[in-house]
Amino acid sequence: MPGQPAADVAAFLATCRHPLRAELDALRAIVAKADPRLVEAIKWNAPSWGLPDAADHCMTINLGNKATLRLVLHRGAQKGAEADAAPFVDFDATWLHWPAADRAVATFASMAELDAARPALVQLLKLWTAAMRAAAAPPVAKASPPRAATPADPAAPAPRRKR
Repeated sequence: MPGQPAADVAAFLATCRHPLRAELDALRAIVAKADPRLVEAIKWNAPSWGLPDAADHCMTINLGNKATLRLVLHRGAQKGAEADAAPFVDFDATWLHWPAADRAVATFASMAELDAARPALVQLLKLWTAAMRAAAAPPVAKASPPRAATPADPAAPAPRRKR
């Protein structure tokens, strides 16, 4: 998965001076608890997570605004064909905004907001990672219909018998 490895996460956080640093740590803990299989790295100059064998990340904390933390749930860096479809997961909350069907943004300005949203946020993260895994799974091959019996071709040679 692209991005800097976990060792760089610790180095990045050691130099992070965001005013909502305690909320950042709490939000990272919520993501880790929601799905321990997610792999954290630094991408886009922020903590970001992806599925272990995925080509891209699916969650990133946007640190650009000093008054809020924005957890962006996405399906990678590129806008896909699914962006104009129905929302990727069926979920609604006052702290959640859907700028596109394949992208949701959860915004928090305080520890109180994050604590109040915690149970629903964990539920959303579990839904998102399950949907990402389902979307990444190879399609199930359809069974071929049984072949119809055909009459033997009278011009075909007779099968050889084993002795």
